Amino acid sequence: MTFYLPLSLILGGALFLILLLIAYCYRHAAASKLPLLSEPEQLRGLLQLMDNGILVASHTQQIVFANPAALSILGLDSSQLPQLYDTQLTQFFCEDGQAVRYEDAGLWRSFSSAEAQRELRLGISVSAAPIKYLLFNTEPIFSKQNPEQVEFLLITMRDITSARKAERDLREREAILARVFQLVPATLTITRMSDGHYIDVNRNWEPLSGFTREEALGRNSSELKIWGMPEQRTKMIEQIAQFGEVHNMIIAFRHKQGHIFQCRVSGSKFEAGEGAYLLLSVQNIDQEIATENAKIKAETLLRESERKYSNIVQLSPIPLGLIRMQDSCLVELNDSWVTQFGYTREEAVGRTALEMNFWYDLQERERLMLKMREDGMLDRFEAHIRTKAGEILICLISVRSFVMKGEDLFLFCIQDVTRQYQVEQEIRDMTLQLEERVIQRTLRLEHANLELANAMESLKYAQDELIRSEKMVALGKLVAGIAHELNTPIGNGVTVASTLQDNARALLSAMDEGSLRKSALQQYVQSALTGTDILMRSLGAARDLIGSFKQVAVDQASNQRRTFDLKTLLEEIVATLSPMYKKGPFGLVLVLSAGITMDSFPGPLGQILTNFLSNALAHAFEGREQGEMRLSTQMQDPDHVGLVFSDNGVGIAELDQKRVFDPFFTTKLGQGGSGLGMHIVYNITTGILGGTIRLESELGHGTRIVLVLPLRAPEISLDANA
Repeated sequence: MTFYLPLSLILGGALFLILLLIAYCYRHAAASKLPLLSEPEQLRGLLQLMDNGILVASHTQQIVFANPAALSILGLDSSQLPQLYDTQLTQFFCEDGQAVRYEDAGLWRSFSSAEAQRELRLGISVSAAPIKYLLFNTEPIFSKQNPEQVEFLLITMRDITSARKAERDLREREAILARVFQLVPATLTITRMSDGHYIDVNRNWEPLSGFTREEALGRNSSELKIWGMPEQRTKMIEQIAQFGEVHNMIIAFRHKQGHIFQCRVSGSKFEAGEGAYLLLSVQNIDQEIATENAKIKAETLLRESERKYSNIVQLSPIPLGLIRMQDSCLVELNDSWVTQFGYTREEAVGRTALEMNFWYDLQERERLMLKMREDGMLDRFEAHIRTKAGEILICLISVRSFVMKGEDLFLFCIQDVTRQYQVEQEIRDMTLQLEERVIQRTLRLEHANLELANAMESLKYAQDELIRSEKMVALGKLVAGIAHELNTPIGNGVTVASTLQDNARALLSAMDEGSLRKSALQQYVQSALTGTDILMRSLGAARDLIGSFKQVAVDQASNQRRTFDLKTLLEEIVATLSPMYKKGPFGLVLVLSAGITMDSFPGPLGQILTNFLSNALAHAFEGREQGEMRLSTQMQDPDHVGLVFSDNGVGIAELDQKRVFDPFFTTKLGQGGSGLGMHIVYNITTGILGGTIRLESELGHGTRIVLVLPLRAPEISLDANA
């Protein structure tokens, strides 16, 4: 037989030597053709003493040799070896604990592959015994007759159940430690002492430093330039070299972005394998430092506040005192308290109010204490307090409870209102006197108001009379003008009629005498035709003038609402007013838009135009030899029309412009003006007609009055404006 043993089968020095001996024996027997019974038996004895389990299986997969170590590992004796082939009694398992079939276990694979197997890990359970995990190595032994056929299979085994459990426990501990390493809230780093390279960092490293884990591993802190003050690194290394560790060292680090932050660092050196390593715990304390600084600042502010409030309490003009709740003793008071009640600080501090005979009425004290127990506070409680000199003061007491330095305290504020109460009593007495005076004055005032009301009523009646008088004056002027205008056509008619009368008498006389000639008759007829033509024109003019006057007079007298064409109405009104300016040097120009229909009050509108014209003729052209007035209309929007009356006269002073619409305002007082004309215009425009009025004027450049009127006047009663 040829026996091949590769040197890679390393199962311990002694076993390797024995296998070499076996190989030597087989070679020696084949060369000398001598029986070697004694030498294999000696080798068998040596194999029996080996700690590693050794099995030899034939090509029929029958175990032909098993040393005691193998039997011990399997938990069998030599007679039970056949159980290894019984699939009912023996079960194989993968390393992950999953059961596998006998033929798939891989232990006998070398028979078919003719190759050795190394480090084969299998679990085995015989006769329902606990699973043992074994480490197998196999080596094929080839047949001499057929070198390609595996004759025997040498199997070595080692029980790794305990080692496997230890490895699993170690892996679990390593996983736990790795998890803890990552979950620790502080930043942890592991560096190699020899070169300072980072071996590992936990997940807090990147938020702290700005460097990723990949950027840090394999590089040292100097390469990353994370030391804000390199001398601190030198000092830390010296302490670790001397003591093996460092605790709570404050170190400035530089972030990847460049800003410096303060950290608390603790670390320890440890050995692993053949190298030394350093475990560091780093915690950013910028927030802690800021908090500490804020705390220091707050404490400073608190001390300053205490000092300030102490000064405020001492400087307060109102007596203030602190009383300890436990024993009711005074523990502090301000200067106003000392001044108010006459006790020195030494006489009062440490004593109770009862000991100082402070309360004039003890029942008031009981009510105060009851109120404090119910509400925990008190505001303006009235009580009578006795001073050291025995004077009784009326005081308002306010109390607040608080805790200071572990003690429950009351802050008392005692305000002396004795003088205030005296003054209030004096005021009450004066009030009674004043009430009597007020009653008397009220009676006199009521009498005066009654007289004033009567005077106002008389004044209103006089104003109404003046307004009616103003209307009558305007109407009188209108009648006078119309009468003057009618005089010409009527006079012409009278002249023509008298002429026709004389001619008719002459013709009749000639007829009676028989001296009538054809030529005389023709002359009479011709003169009659001419006379009647003149008469018809004169009477027609009179008729038109009377018609306009009649409509205007009716409108102004009745104040009736009706629908009218604005252009036609204004032309009729102007026709009746023409005698006022027709023979003078002043003219009126009409620029009226056609087609504007209004549902309004033509009478008040005529009154407005009459007042405009009268006012302009009276005031606008003073000192002027000629002038022009202009009346124009234009639509402002679909519901409103604008009416503008303007002149190129002397204008109105700015101071007087604000008073133009005031009642009884006139610049010609005592010269016939009542001062109500423009006031009436304002009232009619804003009241009856429901519009607005605006005056624009400049000295030397005339006056412009703008009315904006609704096409449909508001529905109102005219009784008050009649």
